[in-house]
Amino acid sequence: MAVKNDVLKETFEKVKEFLIKIGINEKNIIENEEENSFEIPLTIEFENSDPIILKTKMLITEKWIFSKCLIIYDNKLPSGNIKNLLYQELLKANFDLAEVTFSLDQVNNIYIETDMPTTTHYENFQSEFQSIPFGVLHFFNDIVPKISSEIKRQNTFDRSMYV
Repeated sequence: MAVKNDVLKETFEKVKEFLIKIGINEKNIIENEEENSFEIPLTIEFENSDPIILKTKMLITEKWIFSKCLIIYDNKLPSGNIKNLLYQELLKANFDLAEVTFSLDQVNNIYIETDMPTTTHYENFQSEFQSIPFGVLHFFNDIVPKISSEIKRQNTFDRSMYV
């Protein structure tokens, strides 16, 4: 779905401006005009630990801005009942936390996502976008310790995919 009309093009540019305004370095914004999307490496800082860099994709449609941040690959999770316990905790978090939505893709990788109308203003964009690092921290600091010490923080963004 290439940028076809002025509305999409305008929203595409607006989202890029918003990303820069919230502190994403412009050189880290990977544009895909064919898909009307951006991919960015989102660095998440932890106390007393190394940061991780997560793949975050923003897809722009005529009516919506979809943001999806890959938290952890399914193949990095222990098998068995641990996954069921984890999914249960994620659903509880979806219920309890404002603006935080955990989800799974078709192969059970875990994401945090936000959806905004294309008419969104900067303050709403900032609030929605900030729910991503908040949710990631909640995942690793609050949910994972309840479930298993086998679940480790890992980067999901690989810059070599874009060179």
